[in-house]
Amino acid sequence: MAVGGDRLSYQVGDRTLMLNGNPLAEPYLAPGSQPSVVAFDVRVPEDRIVALGDNRAVSYEIDFPKGRPGTFDTADIRGKAVPKPNWLLVVAGAIALGALLTLVGGCLGLSALIARRRARPAPAQPTFITVELDRVPADDS
Repeated sequence: MAVGGDRLSYQVGDRTLMLNGNPLAEPYLAPGSQPSVVAFDVRVPEDRIVALGDNRAVSYEIDFPKGRPGTFDTADIRGKAVPKPNWLLVVAGAIALGALLTLVGGCLGLSALIARRRARPAPAQPTFITVELDRVPADDS
């Protein structure tokens, strides 16, 4: 949500959190959910960050007795944020790839059928001629 030097604030009833005096867009929050359950106004210390969950009504990242978000040391971060893929694009891509592969397979099958029909005819089988030889009469002597 905020890094060292940022000012993060919220007043109950507001529609958004304020980051450095500007409304913070949070499209991942469920429609109609509150950005926070408590009011706060905090300047984030250097080398610290503020991270808030997306279901804040049941999250514990707010320090309730002091009414402000808790901070984390940047040295404790072990990874990096990766944007969630747009599944609609992933599914559309898979369908397009499937259609393309089907089309390519159909074209290859049709071309193989045409090539087989155009192939040279098989050579004619040799014809055998049967020749009967005159029988030599058997010698009766």
